[in-house]
Amino acid sequence: MMDVNFEHPAHRTEGGFDTLDLAVDLVIDPDLSLLRWKDEDEYAHVRRLGIVSDNEHQAVELAPGPSAGHARRPRGAVRER
Repeated sequence: MMDVNFEHPAHRTEGGFDTLDLAVDLVIDPDLSLLRWKDEDEYAHVRRLGIVSDNEHQAVELAPGPSAGHARRPRGAVRER
């Protein structure tokens, strides 16, 4: 199974590195036959709180297409579980 984690890019701070997990993942079956969201309830909660912007939400919503393409050649944010 592949797991696509949605988060802000890490950036250096005085104390090390900082990032923000957007609280939702996309799980892709090895044969690419099934893509499903994980932690949708947590994601809905951070959306209600305004932590995830409308622009970020749009990017997450569009991600299943490109994510499936990356799953064919794992690299970057897509990793084996």
